Amino acid sequence: MFFICENSFSQIVYTDITPDESMIGWGKGFDFNNDEEMDFSYADMENTFLCNGHSFWSNGTVEEKWEIPKPLVENTPIGAGGNFLEVFDMAVNYYGGENVFPVGQDSYIGVKLTFSDNTHYGWIRVMWDGTNYIYKDYAYQSTPNTVINAGEKEVSTGVEDYKLDDIISVYPNPATDKVCIQQSGSIELDYVSIYEMSGGLLDRFEMNQPKMEINVSTYSDQVLLLKVVDKTGNTYFKKVLKK
Repeated sequence: MFFICENSFSQIVYTDITPDESMIGWGKGFDFNNDEEMDFSYADMENTFLCNGHSFWSNGTVEEKWEIPKPLVENTPIGAGGNFLEVFDMAVNYYGGENVFPVGQDSYIGVKLTFSDNTHYGWIRVMWDGTNYIYKDYAYQSTPNTVINAGEKEVSTGVEDYKLDDIISVYPNPATDKVCIQQSGSIELDYVSIYEMSGGLLDRFEMNQPKMEINVSTYSDQVLLLKVVDKTGNTYFKKVLKK
């Protein structure tokens, strides 16, 4: 599920680490935006990662133990209010000298990412088993300057599927050339926006009639997200597979 902000498309980009691992070794790390460059990369010490221009929610201060990340509990809001320090590296166990993470429990490391001069927030889930740190997954909010909760993988639209089906019909799905959008009942539709799942806006169409066809033949094969807004400002969503 996704959440549409007032004027933008908001999506959490989630990465599962399969299988869970200790992230020890060259080439290991966390590539949040899947550009094949590690945003936090393994350093030459166990459980230490280079920040590469990003930052993390520190358990210390600029004067003392700034390298240690603070273990966050699930659903902690991660945003501008976090204790993010601009430092060189992140030492999960303070270079082997100190551990602040609870044994046998999932904890979260809050991160502050910079992509194309924009600030994004995210999290890394890790468990200290008493011997090793096991990393399980990570995610970030693709909309700049938007809070993400620790452990959050999806953002609910607050609109159930049955409500969408009561309001509009979207067919065929999958689609090759055209998608038909038809309003039902007394609801009047205002406009339709089409997004890529990465958040990019592809097009917008005014709904000036109860039924309209949208040409999707020029789009690459992918899953499209349709945002449909009615005359009263209510918003509905529908995924369509373009083949």
